[in-house]
Amino acid sequence: MLYTELVEIYEKLSGTNSKLEKRDILSDFFITIPEDVLPFVTGLLSGYVFPKWTEKELGIGPKLLIKVISKITAISEAKIEEYILLTGDFGEGIEKAVDQKRQQTFFNIQIDIAYLKDIFEKVSGFQGKGSQDKKISYLSELFSAATSIEARYLSRTILEQMRTGAAEGIIIDAISKFSGIPKQDVEKAYLLTNDLGLVALYSKKGDQDLYKLDVIVGRPLKPMLAQIAGSIELVLNDIEEPEMEVKYDGARIQVHKNGNTIKLFSRRLENITQALPEVLSDLKSSLIPNNIICEGEVVAYKDGKIAPFQYVLRRLRRKYQISELSEKIPLRLFLFDC
Repeated sequence: MLYTELVEIYEKLSGTNSKLEKRDILSDFFITIPEDVLPFVTGLLSGYVFPKWTEKELGIGPKLLIKVISKITAISEAKIEEYILLTGDFGEGIEKAVDQKRQQTFFNIQIDIAYLKDIFEKVSGFQGKGSQDKKISYLSELFSAATSIEARYLSRTILEQMRTGAAEGIIIDAISKFSGIPKQDVEKAYLLTNDLGLVALYSKKGDQDLYKLDVIVGRPLKPMLAQIAGSIELVLNDIEEPEMEVKYDGARIQVHKNGNTIKLFSRRLENITQALPEVLSDLKSSLIPNNIICEGEVVAYKDGKIAPFQYVLRRLRRKYQISELSEKIPLRLFLFDC
């Protein structure tokens, strides 16, 4: 399958505001996607390369991408930044630069989806010294093979700035339509797996295969969010036996324990295990079951009292010198659902 086929779908999706038309475009397209790349393509349609819970990331920011485009076009980085400002869109700015490239490539290939997947996998694996140069090398190869419009969508995908309006709900509707499986069953499979690509693949295999999908410890679930009510009285009238619990001023955390392995995920499903060493230590000594998923609220303590939420944010965002900060701003987890 060629990347240009996906780009055509991006263009069709961008060309309509109708949710039903977007659903139909996606439904027809899903039928044509080979099973071996269906999960990957579903992710690209959703606007991401890797689901957040995989812990994989490209690690490519705007500056690095501009360096790549400058390298393959011989256009200065300052000029490319000017294109981006003039168009008001990063992808369109990159498209304009690639369209005017002055360097000739020594090969002429069309980008295959499997090739694109391989490039992204390799780029995500580069870490440490020399990784930036390796990323620039592989991305230069990719963008050298891209047409200007392909470069637009590749840029948006890499920076997670896709704007086609293919929201989660529309993709679920499209999966239901092309597979003939009831929407509620597709939604349930997604709630259990938190993986639209996997749901699309198993839906294509048939409803019996889809019904085999289940919760996997270690893969975060989408959190159930509170709903806004008109008043407390209205809520109490709808619940026979209401229960109350304290709402802590902290951050929602999902805990997954499988054997001796414990992972912590944020509300946005990001793996934050390494950022919370004291919470992890407490769980290792107190969480007895070997296979369990729990939810709770992690709060910060300062001077023996629960500290404001901004202290929690400082901890969650910290990537370096974590142990030092954990002594200054210790965290404590209150579990409320297992």
